[in-house]
Amino acid sequence: EMRSLVLSLTDISSRLKERIEQQDKDWLQIVDLRDTSDEATRSGSLLNLSSQLFDRFGQYVGGNSLHKFRLKVEQLEQWVADHGKLPSWRRSRLSLNVTQKHEQELRDWMRRCRSRLQQGQLDDVMIRMLRAVPLMADRMTQWEEGKSYHGMTWQDKCALLGQWVRAHNGKLPQFAADGDSDERYLSFWLQAVSARFRDGTMSEMELAQLQSVPGMSKKLKKWGKSGATRIVLHWDDGCDALCQWAKTHEQRMPKLSSGNAQEKCLAAWLKQARQRFIEGNLSRAELSKLRSIPTMLKNMLWWEVRWGSEARWLERCSKLRRWVSEHDAAFPTKDRLVEDNSELEEELAVWLDIVKYKQKR
Repeated sequence: EMRSLVLSLTDISSRLKERIEQQDKDWLQIVDLRDTSDEATRSGSLLNLSSQLFDRFGQYVGGNSLHKFRLKVEQLEQWVADHGKLPSWRRSRLSLNVTQKHEQELRDWMRRCRSRLQQGQLDDVMIRMLRAVPLMADRMTQWEEGKSYHGMTWQDKCALLGQWVRAHNGKLPQFAADGDSDERYLSFWLQAVSARFRDGTMSEMELAQLQSVPGMSKKLKKWGKSGATRIVLHWDDGCDALCQWAKTHEQRMPKLSSGNAQEKCLAAWLKQARQRFIEGNLSRAELSKLRSIPTMLKNMLWWEVRWGSEARWLERCSKLRRWVSEHDAAFPTKDRLVEDNSELEEELAVWLDIVKYKQKR
């Protein structure tokens, strides 16, 4: 059985086969469970390959991480077999039964997989595993179509929407299975836009860009009839109000689900600020003002790690590399701040903590 396992692994990774032939101790360990002596260790029969596994591109894939991914794939496969469909998204998470909660968890996991695929963070082995699940091949084709839209700013999306509307005689895009990829993407995007318009998380600049698209002014008036109250705070006013809120609520951030009107307004503003931060649409002065809010640095770095672009990730790695080289190969920590550049060290230390936590998950 072990021989069959090793042969299967070497089919996936030619580099693994080379390392086994070279008896590289960093890649494999030979042990004999019946005896712990050195002689048995050298001539043992069991290959322990779970500590490190590399795909055929030579990229590191933690055995534990791959195992968790496989378990999720199996759960998804079982769900499709039991229900004949992929998990669907539910707007409300309140009062869900056990089956609905499981469906929501699988759907959230699928959304993270979509994001990782579009950012090129899923390796070939994981992609093959997902495609093997019934109904997932077509869904992943739609995800791959979305790669070309990943990283587009709000202005880019409005421009694309305007081009599409003008090319279709003023008609707004609607989802259709036989529609082109632009129509499918823009129809989904407009659903998200309508939610942001209704909960007040759209800035005045974004609203103006959207109104410049033919037919959107009429659409916005229709969305406005839903009875939602739009509250838009200017940047400085929003930062000041949020700072005061954090100081008087044990540095807790406001929530959109709150029944308190003030908290809901601040949460809507914070959601808008997060979107602008992710898209890189904040000026240096606006970033400085936002960062001055208690605990906001950690939130901003979370946004960066979770939704930031590849360019931003590479820039952060470059800063970390320079900092380490300038401080005798020591990594930044929150406990030992360097006097000449404590702000940068704190930022890098918090970023590293977030990356480590995300990697463990």
